[in-house]
Amino acid sequence: LIVKIVTNKGEMAIELWEDDAPNTVANFIYLVDKGFYNGLTFHRFEPGRVLQGGDPNGDGSGGPGWRIEGEVSTRRYDAGVIGMADAGVDTGGSQFFFAFGQMQQWDPRYTCFGKIVAGMDVLAQISKGDSIVRMEVLQRRSHAYLPYVYKDGSEKEERLPPIEVKPKESPKP
Repeated sequence: LIVKIVTNKGEMAIELWEDDAPNTVANFIYLVDKGFYNGLTFHRFEPGRVLQGGDPNGDGSGGPGWRIEGEVSTRRYDAGVIGMADAGVDTGGSQFFFAFGQMQQWDPRYTCFGKIVAGMDVLAQISKGDSIVRMEVLQRRSHAYLPYVYKDGSEKEERLPPIEVKPKESPKP
């Protein structure tokens, strides 16, 4: 399961750990498929520690209109690992971050759900205010990605409805 992130500084490829964090990955893929992240900026940067993005407000206060529960993984934070940002237990939504090194204090507080497999040099160039041009799923499993969420203001868990994912066009000969 691979997602490409195109930024104004270059491209990165992220391998997602669906077996470790299935609902977090389903949520992330759902948002990628909707084009949610396209055009957003990275709003938080702490050199040598973390780069954060995925907020439609651009200041760390926004989300997709729902929250998801955290998932505990045996994986640990290291350089290039992507995690789900939150404002407290079970409040993840759309914001994510990349670790620049080992961050034991984040284990298992924040759900880690993937790692950069190409483009670490690009990550090193990104800082606050840089943008996500677009994201796209390059490889996926054959099932639908429909996360379980709690819509804003609700304590009732529900599954999001399917969205149409347009297949990539084949190059014309």
